Amino acid sequence: MPTFNPRKVVIIMSIILLVVAAVFITVQVLKKAGVVAPTPLAPGQVIGPGGLPQAGTSTPGGVGPGGAQRLEPGAGVQPPTGEVSPEAAAAARENKIQDMIEYTSSNPTLAPDGSGVQYYDMADNKFYKLNDAGQPVAMTQKEFFNVQNVVWSPNKNQAVLEYPDQSKIIYDFATDKQVTLPSHWQNFQFSPSGNQLVFKSLGYDPDNSWLGVVSSDGTGARTIEKIGANADKVISSWSPNNQTVAMYSEGVTFDKKTVYFVGLNGENFKSMTINGLGFMPLWSPTGSRLLYSVYSSNTNMKPLLWTSEAQGEAIGANLKPLNLETWANKCTFISDTQAYCAVPQNLPDGAGLSPTSADDIGDSLYLVDLISGQSTAIDTGNVYNMTNLLVTNDKKFIYFTDKKSGRLYKLPL
Repeated sequence: MPTFNPRKVVIIMSIILLVVAAVFITVQVLKKAGVVAPTPLAPGQVIGPGGLPQAGTSTPGGVGPGGAQRLEPGAGVQPPTGEVSPEAAAAARENKIQDMIEYTSSNPTLAPDGSGVQYYDMADNKFYKLNDAGQPVAMTQKEFFNVQNVVWSPNKNQAVLEYPDQSKIIYDFATDKQVTLPSHWQNFQFSPSGNQLVFKSLGYDPDNSWLGVVSSDGTGARTIEKIGANADKVISSWSPNNQTVAMYSEGVTFDKKTVYFVGLNGENFKSMTINGLGFMPLWSPTGSRLLYSVYSSNTNMKPLLWTSEAQGEAIGANLKPLNLETWANKCTFISDTQAYCAVPQNLPDGAGLSPTSADDIGDSLYLVDLISGQSTAIDTGNVYNMTNLLVTNDKKFIYFTDKKSGRLYKLPL
């Protein structure tokens, strides 16, 4: 990994921040001058291509009950004026959408059977799995107060639980055991087998910041590569084909970056050029392809989806934009060449710089063909701010969380 002079990095970052601020102001002026946002597609319509400390057994952190509010049925993002009549939306929702959770859910994932879903309930601080009748069944009787984030293992029996006070544990739901992780470890992701985790160890001194791996029982931690002052450019992202464990990007120009792939043993992988900032990647099921989002001055600083091949000598090949303004974490793959993506309606200029600006915007749902570049609109019956998209193994249903209400929904496909 290239070594940077810290003083030069500070100067360069200051210049970049000034340029980003100038661009943001410019696009706001353009917006006021009459920039027109794209019109969402009608259902079925398509668009064309375009040395580390060891973990130990302990008790999790947390600061007591979270006080999550009970939400009334139907709470969520309301349809924009003129989009859908309340009567039509209510009828469509009743026929198509199944409201799965009465209380606020968090960090859902598909259950091991590929048809159900399991999640953390913020109302009573417990983890649940939905049975065949759609009823929640507790995965354990233990309570986990104020869990801020959950990183699930592919086997779904283990998860990293992160708390607001920076404490972190690995919890095993099958054995009811937990392991405490160092608080300065961040950005976890499990290996495809679930036997290991990649993470960033961030010391107070940048010279003591590393990319590392540890076994899922908290033992055998080791460093992979020093990341130093470049820690914010490194993304823990273990590829499904087990070839790479992380990516990092560095600047070429303001709107162009180079992405490097990091392996477990210092392999020299081919790099990839991307057209923008805010790189957010999502691996296809076999690891042969990437779906990612970036924003740039060419997109009025709004995120745009791209896809490319990402394996071996084909890394970066067949790069193409998908003409959808959204973030990669609002997508989910159903095969190496198809994905469902939630796309904000009327996304404001500069949204890439401030993702929270889309929190109150309803989404349209699309089935995206990554080879042809075509996107087909899917009827959801109402307007939701969709996150945590999960498609069942038989591809008959999609679960999603409405970010506005925190409720979990199930939609037949």
